This record gives sequence, structure tokens and C-alpha cells, in this order.
Amino acid sequence: MPESMDRSQPDSNVFIDCTQQLLYSAVQKPVSGVTQLIDGVTGSHLKPATDWLKEPGQAKFGSGQWHAEQVASGFKLIRSNDRCKYT
Repeated sequence: MPESMDRSQPDSNVFIDCTQQLLYSAVQKPVSGVTQLIDGVTGSHLKPATDWLKEPGQAKFGSGQWHAEQVASGFKLIRSNDRCKYT
């Protein structure tokens, strides 16, 4: 992981943290869920091969990283509500 994306650094870029949160939630979580289901049903071991993004660590309350998590969560809620309206 690039040094600029290391969540333990207090001066980490909030935009990068927010992007990492969004990517993990939008891409990695759904892929991991599907591969876990496939692994459970078929007995295969696909999950390690599909772990492309590392899960973001826990951010300290009030830090830039914490704010990035909140913004990313807000975008996820807005998008999920938009999808529900049109289905």
C-alpha cells in the first residue's frame, strides 16, 4: 500500500481515504461476498485470489480519516436509496 494511503498517518489525504472507502465498499465487499458463497457451496478457495483491496482500518474519531468514512457512508446511502426508488 502506498505510504499516502497508510491510515495510521495523521496527515493522510482525506480524498484518498474517502476514495479507498468507496472502492472497498463498492467493489471488494460484493466480490468477497460472492466468492465466499461460491467457496462454501463448491469447496473451492477463490476468496484469496479475489482479495484485491485491503480493508480500511479503524479511524480515530474526529480525524480526517474518520470524516472520509462518514462521507463515503453518506454516498453509499444516497446511491442505495436512488436504486430503490427506480426499481
